[in-house]
Amino acid sequence: DYIYKVFASIICCVAFVIYGASSATLGASLPTLSIKLSKREEELGIIFTARGIGYLIGTLGSAGILNYPSITLSKQNLTSISIFISGLCMLLIQSLTHFQTLLFVFGIQGIAFGGIDTFANCALPELWMLDVNPWMQSMHASFGIGALVGPALVGRFQFSSAFQLIAYSSLLPL
Repeated sequence: DYIYKVFASIICCVAFVIYGASSATLGASLPTLSIKLSKREEELGIIFTARGIGYLIGTLGSAGILNYPSITLSKQNLTSISIFISGLCMLLIQSLTHFQTLLFVFGIQGIAFGGIDTFANCALPELWMLDVNPWMQSMHASFGIGALVGPALVGRFQFSSAFQLIAYSSLLPL
């Protein structure tokens, strides 16, 4: 039981590293996206809005899923599915050249982000009860690590390679 709790908690932390990296790469990618889409960087601000709306939908939808009695997947499994969907979005984003389609995919990524956040933040307290504090802090620190590494990956490996690396990393929690 203890080993399962530790393993499930590590999965949540890994998911949050990937979540942080996925979230933070957008800002560093705006110059490349601007060229790729033939749009001024100022015109790309709507991408943040699309992803934010998706996030809101994702958090509310995830809360609904958690209250749906016939869903038998664990919160850890739901977190893993959400990070996988986010990774698929990263693969699509780096290859798309049509702006409206890109907005849609960023919206889907936002929904996945809302799922990751909701499911993982509910999983840890359920696993650890009163002993959750160090695990919750570790998970949120993991997001910060990912948010630090994500833009660095874009700077080091360029837009497409960084997005692919993060996308393939999303398979780790599975």
